[in-house]
Amino acid sequence: MKKILVILHANTIAQHVMDHAIGISKTSAAVLEFIFIHSDLDFAEYNYSFPNDLSLTRNSITGKTSQEEDAELLQANKQLVEDICKTAEVSYIIHTALTINLGELIELSAFADLIITDATEESLHQYHIIDLLTGAHCPVYLVAKAAQKIEHIVLTYDGSFTSIHAIKSYYTLFPAMMHLPATLVYISNEHNDEFPREKNIKTWLPEHFKQVDFKILHGKVNTELVSFVKNIPGSLTVMGSFGRSSISRLFHKSLANAVIADGCSTLFITHR
Repeated sequence: MKKILVILHANTIAQHVMDHAIGISKTSAAVLEFIFIHSDLDFAEYNYSFPNDLSLTRNSITGKTSQEEDAELLQANKQLVEDICKTAEVSYIIHTALTINLGELIELSAFADLIITDATEESLHQYHIIDLLTGAHCPVYLVAKAAQKIEHIVLTYDGSFTSIHAIKSYYTLFPAMMHLPATLVYISNEHNDEFPREKNIKTWLPEHFKQVDFKILHGKVNTELVSFVKNIPGSLTVMGSFGRSSISRLFHKSLANAVIADGCSTLFITHR
């Protein structure tokens, strides 16, 4: 049985993340392990000299401290998630820790098959998505709030073995979704009408995807890919590595953000 880490914010439940997590659990017989992250107010932004005092300030109406209110809200959200999972009849685990840091999250990813979380970077607060993508030991599935039910798979391909690895990771994790139509997209900034390793890729890919088309686009990667996925309702874009170098990280962050925000696509991304 596969194990999927689902990252939620402690103060609110992202319904679009829950919907995708439940759907994937049902089609792949996976157990969902929910991790709630909590972000305290950035007191430095407000130039307050005694931040610890604020968490002890009591609400004039409820008489409770902000810490007590946050703890109650977290417990309510955990109960809500449990109720949703029971109703959907999926296997689940709710992480018991009240808070978890990025290092602990990265370590947990080594013992998971997939991470699902909200695509909005602000939703993770102190956990920047780019750090999660770079450090995670398993693929990451980012769900935008406007994301639709997955109806089409966009396989990005640049000729690298990293992009092939991402495709392999996808079909290994989601065998139940291999019936969906897919398009392998290669973007060239030259007048090139051939795929890198064309014979191999065109022989290998149809063995795994029942309905696959091959598309070559010309121009800048960000512009062409976003334009392409924007015209495909319910797309899931499969993308290769967030590299370790700063240049690679910045490029992929820009591309990932554009695909999610402007292309309205869900994103599956992994690195070797």
